[in-house]
Amino acid sequence: MGQGYGKTYNSIARSGLSANAKVVYMVLAGYADKNRVCYPTRKTLIRDCAFSEESFDKGMKELINAGIISREKGERSKGKFPRTIYTLHDTS
Repeated sequence: MGQGYGKTYNSIARSGLSANAKVVYMVLAGYADKNRVCYPTRKTLIRDCAFSEESFDKGMKELINAGIISREKGERSKGKFPRTIYTLHDTS
């Protein structure tokens, strides 16, 4: 996982989210900076969650649909693939 510590709010832990969504959230929180933004690769997130692609996708979709995170493609630069930017919108 990331080098830092993630912050997970009790509201997420006590929410009606599925266990998969909570794990995806916790992994993203571990990568997020002080502005609650991160950009790990999908492959890294799936590995860190220890999920199949299908289970990961279900958890991610649930978080996006709940408005807890947003996902957007960044700019492509120097021939590299654009990175995906994740923003956590949760509140304490």
